[in-house]
Amino acid sequence: MKWSEYIEAAMRTAPHESKKEMLVHAALGICGEVGELFDLVISQTAHDEGTKKQVADEMGDVLWYCALASESVCVDELDTQKPSDDNWHQVNDVFLSLMREASRFAEMTKKHVIHYKDREREIVKSLKCVIAQCILICKLMDIDIDDVLAWNIDKLKARYPDGFAF
Repeated sequence: MKWSEYIEAAMRTAPHESKKEMLVHAALGICGEVGELFDLVISQTAHDEGTKKQVADEMGDVLWYCALASESVCVDELDTQKPSDDNWHQVNDVFLSLMREASRFAEMTKKHVIHYKDREREIVKSLKCVIAQCILICKLMDIDIDDVLAWNIDKLKARYPDGFAF
């Protein structure tokens, strides 16, 4: 699934917000979901089949918020190759990198929205790093990223059959 296709499908369940509200919503959501994902992985054996499905489910939640941010700052194409830092082979190291990038994304969003500083370029770069780390985690755990995206859309369709409404 192309990232632009995922965004289009995911935004069916997004609340109707301004671009800045979407960005703040995404920053808070990414940080919260990355924390839940990290808790799941460190509390369970990462290679257990049941855990892999739970990780895929949580990863879908992270990526939904990434789609919300992508819609806000107009990111519709991604390089889904392995991130350039080839020295990080351990899942825990990649999770730490994901947490760092999620924090950086939230910080740039705060400066952009609250402090009125133009940080859109940094936001886009950080968002792409968050997504790249999610893809790398899936690869390291032998989870197909396309399956994650499809499962997440299926979950959203089941939860919100008529789209999101307040």
